[in-house]
Amino acid sequence: MSSKTSVTCNLSHPKYLTSIKAKKHEFNVDEPVEYGGEDTAPKPTEYLLGALAACTAITMKMYAERKEWEIGEINVAVDLKKEDNSGVNTITKCVSFQQELSDEKIERLLKIGEKCPISKLLAQPVEMELTKIK
Repeated sequence: MSSKTSVTCNLSHPKYLTSIKAKKHEFNVDEPVEYGGEDTAPKPTEYLLGALAACTAITMKMYAERKEWEIGEINVAVDLKKEDNSGVNTITKCVSFQQELSDEKIERLLKIGEKCPISKLLAQPVEMELTKIK
């Protein structure tokens, strides 16, 4: 089964402020001042990490709801460590739950969280192509 997700962007601002459209939603991306931007919105990497954090939390919540587990608020912090020398980047996800949960439930939720669609996408090689619209 295949699926397609599409977004478009428009960069018409004199600096790097970019408008992203995804279906009926619109949001902005910018670069920090030190990279020539105006820091008026998160940078692209922050959106990527935010998508990973949100996907992880949503996947765990969906699983907990199916199991009828009360887990309360879920907090996910995501860090990216870029290694210039080795070329290996490391993403670390840390999760906390509002409710006190058994070790078994936490272990299961963490395994499920690793299987969120964004985690799977980032863990696999991705073929990418850049073309000019005719």
